[in-house]
Amino acid sequence: MFIMLSAVFMMNDKMSKVVLAIPFTLGMAITYLIFRFKFPDIEEQNLGSEVMGSYACQADSQKRWLVWLFSTVGGVLNLLLVILATFHFGGEQ
Repeated sequence: MFIMLSAVFMMNDKMSKVVLAIPFTLGMAITYLIFRFKFPDIEEQNLGSEVMGSYACQADSQKRWLVWLFSTVGGVLNLLLVILATFHFGGEQ
């Protein structure tokens, strides 16, 4: 695996971006699923004209934004860990 990932850095730019998108996407999807299990009620809700409707909508919107932010951070961290592992374990042989 490490030999394959180290070969990615020697490919052309387009192909390496596609290969590096895989660990980013997996990390982001797994982090998103974890947060969706923790906050299952953040989807759009029909609040109508309730007294605190706009506050509830704003609170759900903020939770959604944080879930997507942490999911993106999870994807970036997964990608960085794969790159660091590639350089650490796939060094000179």
